[in-house]
Amino acid sequence: MNKLWLNFLIWVLLFFVGCNQVDSESVLLAKKNSGHKINDQTITIDFEILNKPILNESAIISLLLKTNDPSKKIFLNYSVLSEDDISFGDNQIDRFELSSNLRGIYPEQQIIIIPRREGRVFLAVSATMKFEKENVTKTISIPIDVDKSINSRD
Repeated sequence: MNKLWLNFLIWVLLFFVGCNQVDSESVLLAKKNSGHKINDQTITIDFEILNKPILNESAIISLLLKTNDPSKKIFLNYSVLSEDDISFGDNQIDRFELSSNLRGIYPEQQIIIIPRREGRVFLAVSATMKFEKENVTKTISIPIDVDKSINSRD
């Protein structure tokens, strides 16, 4: 009987210890709502290569950006890992900020690049939204298959 009583006491003690560690519903809602706005912010970057990338000739890449909060500015940045792979066209700005129009749409961006090496090269694109407590950044690497001439691959 003493053993049974001891087991019962241990289970009751574990029950109360476990209940004490669970936050109340109001605390859980406060935690959820405090980070809700920033955690739900996403940036989507869609791209399209508009012409066939040829060695030492200009290629145009079109970017479309979307966010859950079009009232925020997006800070856009383009970069390459090696200048031997890709160079930018004349007067191509590689970092700037974008604002959405009245309909909440960010303007399409076109990047002019000049591939300097045959094969697959990569262009890195980063978009950042700034908030009071933290920043949200999305970075993609765009693969670009470069041919030696226009008749190489069709």
